[in-house]
Amino acid sequence: MLVNAREPVYRALNRNSCVGQVCFRALRGEVELKEWQCVEVEHHKDVAKTIEDYERKGWRLHSYTCSGIYIPIATIKHYLLFERGERNKKS
Repeated sequence: MLVNAREPVYRALNRNSCVGQVCFRALRGEVELKEWQCVEVEHHKDVAKTIEDYERKGWRLHSYTCSGIYIPIATIKHYLLFERGERNKKS
C-alpha cells in the first residue's frame, strides 16, 4: 500500500542532482515554481507590442529567439519565453 503518493517521485529523482534538489524542495512546498509561457509571433513588427502586452499582465521576458525557413520564400517565426512568479518562497 502506498502511504505517500509522492514517494515514487522521491525515489525516481537523484537527490544529488540540481534538478532533483529543486524538485524535492518544490514537492515539500519550500519553493514556489515559476510559470512559463512561450509565445510565437509571426511578424517582427509585432514583437515589441507582444512584449508590452505581457509585461502589463505581470510577465517578464526571459528569452527571445527566431528561426526561419528560406525555401521558397522566407518564413521567420519569433519566439518569446516569458516567466512569472518568484523563485524562492518569502517567509
